[in-house]
Amino acid sequence: MRYQKMIGGVILMVAIGIAVISFSSIKEKRNSNAETKKLAIEKNRDQAGASKTVVKEKQEDLVDTTIDADYIINKNFQLVGMEEAVLPFIDNDVDTLVTSLQQYLYTQGYYQYTKAVMDENVQLNVKEKEISLVFVVAASTECYIKATYRQKTKVWEYYQPQ
Repeated sequence: MRYQKMIGGVILMVAIGIAVISFSSIKEKRNSNAETKKLAIEKNRDQAGASKTVVKEKQEDLVDTTIDADYIINKNFQLVGMEEAVLPFIDNDVDTLVTSLQQYLYTQGYYQYTKAVMDENVQLNVKEKEISLVFVVAASTECYIKATYRQKTKVWEYYQPQ
C-alpha cells in the first residue's frame, strides 16, 4: 500500500510538471512574439532616437487595418515651399511625397494635418542618390519631419526628432 501511494505521488508530480512546462512554453511563445514586435519597433529607431518609418512597409500595414485610406489622405493638404530644383531628385513625384507624408503623420498620431512647409535646409547625397528634406507640419500640434528619398529604391523614409 505504501508503494502504491509513492507511485501515485510520483505520477501526480510528473503530471503537474508536464502541465507547468506546457503552460510556460505557451507563455514563452506569447512573450517571444511580443519581444519580436518590440525589437522590430526598436530597429526602426535611428541612432539619435528619432522614430523612423519606411513607407513601403507602412502601406502594407495600412491595408490590413479597417481604416479607410481616403480618411487618412486630406485632399486639401498643402505642400508649401517645394523648390523646382528639388523635383528631379524626387523623380518629379510630389503626389507620392504628399500621400506618404500624410500616412506617416497619421501613424504617428497627427490626425488634423493641413499643410507642410518645406524648410530651406536640403541635404543631398549624390553618390547614394538620396535627398533629405525637412518639413514643418501644421497639425493638431506643430511638428518637424525629416523626409529622406532614396532614388535607388524609390522609398521615402521619415524621421521625427524627439
